[in-house]
Amino acid sequence: MKSLYILLTLLIAGCPINTVVGSGNIRSGTIAGGTGGVAGSTTAAGQTSGSNMSASAGSSGTTTRGGLADGKPCTANDLCESGVCGLDGSGNCCTVSCKTDDALCAASACDTQGACTYPGGKACNSSCQYGLFTGSVCNNGACAPQKPVQCPMNLVCNAAGTACAGTCDPANGTADCSLGWYCASIAGGGVCTPQISLGPCAVNAECMSNVCGVTGTGHCCTQTDCTNTTVPCGTSDCDNETGECTFGSPTTSCDTGPITCLADNQTKVDPNTSCDGMGDCVPPIMTNCSPYACEAGNGDGGCRSDCSTLADCAKDFYCLGGSCVPQSAIGACTENDACISLQCGASGTGSCCFNACGSTDPSCGITDCDANDGSCIYPSGLSAPCGTILVSCSGITQQNPSVCDGLGNCPPPGTTNCSPFACGATACNTTCTKTTECAPGDVCDTSAKLCCPTLQSGGTLNVDNQNGSDTAACCGNPGYTECQTLGMAMSIIDAAQASNVTINAYINGLGNGGDWNYSTSGESIPVTLGWGVELVAPTVAFAPNWFNLGYNGYTEQAYPEIFDINFYSSNDTLGYASIVGTVAGGPVQVGASSDINTGVYDSINNAAIQVENGARLYIANANVYSNWENEYYLTYDGYYSSFSPQEGAAFVVAPGGHLTLGQDQTAANTGTVTVGVIGGSANEMQSQWGWTGIACQSDYLSLGCTIDDAILPAGMSSLIMASQTYQDIDAEDFANITLSSAPNFGVTPSATGFRMCPYKGESYYHSGNPAILLNGSVTMTLTNPIIQCVEGDAIHMNTSSHGNGSPTLTISGATIQNSERALYASAGTATVTGSTFWYNYNNVEVDTDGTNNGTINLNGGATGNTIVCTSSEESYDYYSGETPSTNVLNTTTTVVDASNVSWDTSAPDQFSCDSALTSCTCEIAAGCTNAGGVDDMDAVYTNGGTITTTGNSLNAADCTPPTLCNGSVCPSGESCCNYIFEYCSNYYSCTNSEYCPGGFYEGYDYCDE
Repeated sequence: MKSLYILLTLLIAGCPINTVVGSGNIRSGTIAGGTGGVAGSTTAAGQTSGSNMSASAGSSGTTTRGGLADGKPCTANDLCESGVCGLDGSGNCCTVSCKTDDALCAASACDTQGACTYPGGKACNSSCQYGLFTGSVCNNGACAPQKPVQCPMNLVCNAAGTACAGTCDPANGTADCSLGWYCASIAGGGVCTPQISLGPCAVNAECMSNVCGVTGTGHCCTQTDCTNTTVPCGTSDCDNETGECTFGSPTTSCDTGPITCLADNQTKVDPNTSCDGMGDCVPPIMTNCSPYACEAGNGDGGCRSDCSTLADCAKDFYCLGGSCVPQSAIGACTENDACISLQCGASGTGSCCFNACGSTDPSCGITDCDANDGSCIYPSGLSAPCGTILVSCSGITQQNPSVCDGLGNCPPPGTTNCSPFACGATACNTTCTKTTECAPGDVCDTSAKLCCPTLQSGGTLNVDNQNGSDTAACCGNPGYTECQTLGMAMSIIDAAQASNVTINAYINGLGNGGDWNYSTSGESIPVTLGWGVELVAPTVAFAPNWFNLGYNGYTEQAYPEIFDINFYSSNDTLGYASIVGTVAGGPVQVGASSDINTGVYDSINNAAIQVENGARLYIANANVYSNWENEYYLTYDGYYSSFSPQEGAAFVVAPGGHLTLGQDQTAANTGTVTVGVIGGSANEMQSQWGWTGIACQSDYLSLGCTIDDAILPAGMSSLIMASQTYQDIDAEDFANITLSSAPNFGVTPSATGFRMCPYKGESYYHSGNPAILLNGSVTMTLTNPIIQCVEGDAIHMNTSSHGNGSPTLTISGATIQNSERALYASAGTATVTGSTFWYNYNNVEVDTDGTNNGTINLNGGATGNTIVCTSSEESYDYYSGETPSTNVLNTTTTVVDASNVSWDTSAPDQFSCDSALTSCTCEIAAGCTNAGGVDDMDAVYTNGGTITTTGNSLNAADCTPPTLCNGSVCPSGESCCNYIFEYCSNYYSCTNSEYCPGGFYEGYDYCDE
């Protein structure tokens, strides 16, 4: 016991165990080692051996079995060497466990050799399908199926599908027998018997079609069903030889009865018919009796063969002389029966009516029917009075009399509005000789004897310069003929005292444009616009041919302007007008013909459009032209001694006048106003250049003009102006000008840099003139302007020559390039922010007129300014010896604030120079980048004044002048001249007629061909 305890202790501790020798009934096999040990082996003698065998808690090993041999009696599985004792732990030791796939074939015991004892030849799990029986028997523990056999006596399988049916039941028909067999009744039961296809039968199952006659007896049918059994034509059996359904014979009578007539009284119905041989009775026979009627009581019934009345005839026939003849739908008739509508005229003679003609009033009944279409003819109008109400009239309302309506009725009479006429004695007037014969508010056109609607405020007038007529009744009113001239339209507006009227002006139909013809239409000049009128004229060109109108251009007689914006008459309290094109239709054009190349332009002296004192013009989607050829007419006649900016100007705004660009008065129509020719080469466009864009006049006492513009979307300009050879804007004393929507002046350079303009039309004829002149006490604000390609200064500021003060300029977001000087001020104050001045001869000059000093504040603050790149090569008078160019020049004794400016040198350079700007001293300690006395000096002062340059920055612009001449290099021996445009020449400029091939020398360095 102690040894066993020690052994167990060692096993639990995992200690190695040497070979153990003993005896007992330990079956030869393997004992698995526990966790951490090594498996050992057992011998048949019961000896256990192993190497370093050990075990730990929870270790496992193979169960030890007894040593009883197979076939030996046993009482437990573990006593047998195989571990299997019988079927349930008793009996004889089995070699293996006895298994089976069918309980009926399971083993019963193990024999004395240990083999399983299975039943043999025992039936098990038999089946039957589709009349085939498959038997199965036990074989060595398995249920083995046998070869299928046909069920005997043509029977089918039983309902359980386990065996063949033993008998058949006649009541089940074919269900208990194989296909093609049925259960025939015999004494004591039934027997499966073959079905037949034809022949006599007693039950349906006897037949292959399962149909025996009609009721289950008779003869087999090949059809599956004979359902029509209606007597006497239906089937009662099937044919013995064919099996087809048999029906009543066609000789069999199936319907009888008296002859009748249908409701149309012309169709005979004979019901006496026989079977059709297919099981149905032939329908009653229908006979059309036309042209006679069907008469049921005529003997046995039938069709009539004569007549005496309409009822004896069929539909659409009537009785005439004992015979039925066709009725007529239309045409002549002598009795009502002769007509399909049974109405012949009003009383039985005349023409057939297509339909019966009724009437609700005896006075309005038919008079006849139309012989061609049979329509009813009723009396109508004043010639057919009815009722009791008579005509009367009061004011503009006529009480109509009661008259037949032409439909057979006498309706209640209504009233008639006499407008535009008034009532006469008893009825509406239909003509007029005076306005009192017209409705209130309407007027009598005595020439046409017609009353015309009075134009209302906010109304519309139409003017067609080609197809209209000023003499047409009520011309211009919608629905009437258009007027032909704007003058007539304005006279109508003034007569009606109507405000804010829209005038649609067109040529040969609404929406069409072209040249307005003044001479043939009789349009007078100028056309005065007031009363708040809005002239809408897309693509219409207003450009009078002045010679055809009697203005020869060789006298001092002033040509009038085309449009004059003014108070039209003493009744006009508005004094404003709008001139517009449309975005969809195109711009209106004033001052040039529709074909701009024909050069038909505005007149000498006055403007294309003039805005008078107290008046205001709104203009949008418009092209307006001035005329530079005024200078020629004046020169030829010796009147060249003086010029006025308004001579041939696009706009003249008189003192107290107001011009609004980019919108109409309602601000509903917005768009750019273009002044002058934009683009093109100098040669192509020179004959079409203008003189002055806008002349803003003053009375030099207290009144100046006012100019402003609409706030338009980003990227859209309210004003684009170019090719004005005198000035773009001449602003005189007391002018107030605000242009906020990116106004644009001058043609666009081909690229950024010096000498990149295709030509310089602005101020070219008077190169000393600026594009924009602020002359006196002018207030101007420019937002995001572009000023470029100017022969003279871009902006020039002077004091008033009338003692009224000096100008004030505020400019932001500007780009000024390719001009003589971007900004010059000898008086007044200018404030510049966020702007770029570059590629000019000089950018900024602050000067003095001897009494006043100009003041230009270039301190751009946070937004800064860029002032770079100047060259004398950009000057119009370069070859006459210009002084060196400067970015900022101060010739006064004051300080110019140029802080927060971006320069083209880093310091920037500052110089004090003599008046010729040739002797210059650098004024910065670090030294100047560029030499003094040459082009493109930055900050230069000449008279003791200085320039503040704190907060400066360096700009990266390339300020090198080009060597090209109009895009090309001049040939050897030629120089590049820069007058109207760049050209290569052996001479600096024209000096006499020998330098003007094909033409003559005119002066001012210009060759006139």
